[in-house]
Amino acid sequence: LKDTPLDNEKMVLKLKKNIKVKRSDFLGAKLKVWDKDPQYACNIANYMTEQLQVLRHRMKQAKADSILTCLSASRDSVKKEIMILTDSLHRLQEQTNMYYPHSYNDRFAQELSKQVAAGNTAAIERLESKMKQRNEKSSLIALLLIDLEQKSKTMQTWDEHYQQAIMDYNSQIPVDFVAQYATPSYKKDKPKRSLIVILAALACTLIAA
Repeated sequence: LKDTPLDNEKMVLKLKKNIKVKRSDFLGAKLKVWDKDPQYACNIANYMTEQLQVLRHRMKQAKADSILTCLSASRDSVKKEIMILTDSLHRLQEQTNMYYPHSYNDRFAQELSKQVAAGNTAAIERLESKMKQRNEKSSLIALLLIDLEQKSKTMQTWDEHYQQAIMDYNSQIPVDFVAQYATPSYKKDKPKRSLIVILAALACTLIAA
């Protein structure tokens, strides 16, 4: 037999009619499956329960993978920014021979004070001219150092989040618990023949009247 759209539609309607899901206490769910064969109905219910657990596990794993991917991308972005800042800072420090602007300015100020106290006008002018030339680059180095420090702190935070996400991913605790698996019904889900005869007789009496 070949499946047709009509056959598929009939199957869906039959499934909806013979399978009932009802919410129970504590946010649980109760599944009922009806079929002519009680054991077959039991097998269907247990199969659906197992597949539900598999589906929820896949959904949780997909969500965890997405979180790890986003965290990894953010870490990589910050890491690239740190590498660019570090490279720019090193090149500027080598060009100006200034590695710590604050200490450099302090030494320059001390030397200028000595020359002022000595009354060495030529040395004072030379130092002031040199300070003007290096002030701009000194400020830029200081800004790069501050920015690099902030990026390093941000990178540390992302590392902590990433390590925590990995721990959560590797220690996933199942949240699906089956309180009771399905068992076949001991009684047939059909009315007795005597009850059918009585109901039919009553219906005929009412119609005849």
